[in-house]
Amino acid sequence: MRVLVTGAASGIGRATVLRVARDAQARGTKAMVAAVDIGPSAGLDGVVEELRKLGAEALPLHGDLAAPDVPARVVDEAVKRFGGLDGLVSNAGINRPGSLLTYDVRDWDQIFAVNTRATWLLAKAAHPALKAAHGAIVATGSMSGSNPHANLGAYGPSKAAVIMLAKVLAQELGLTASASTRSPPAWCRRA
Repeated sequence: MRVLVTGAASGIGRATVLRVARDAQARGTKAMVAAVDIGPSAGLDGVVEELRKLGAEALPLHGDLAAPDVPARVVDEAVKRFGGLDGLVSNAGINRPGSLLTYDVRDWDQIFAVNTRATWLLAKAAHPALKAAHGAIVATGSMSGSNPHANLGAYGPSKAAVIMLAKVLAQELGLTASASTRSPPAWCRRA
């Protein structure tokens, strides 16, 4: 299994990369995991070490997914290193809470760039490799994307956009996509 996971240093991203490695180890195979985060950190170093202890080949990658060129770069690095890609987990996300009436446009744009646009750009870049491997895309949404929560600023709208983006990508790309109407691929399900 060759997987790229963004936001891999903590939380859902960390749990995902470790699950991929454990599942591969249980099958007697070797996971190849590109663990992407915004920059070098103790969290990313720690998860890379854990991956290696589980027998996985870990590729730590860094970049601010708000930058339009970063998604394609990290996908390209993973594909070159692993010889392809079986899964993409677009999990990186940020939030800057606040009232929409006083919200700053720069914060709105930053939230959408990381939470939504990066998922789209990662999918575009990964599509050829995923298509060749009959791979899957998983995008991390949020209950805030389907239920309003006050004072979260652009977070809820960005996650609503991610939910719809996953559905549209599933239609257009013909890949297995995890959206609210489908079950995620086996490699990303909870035990």
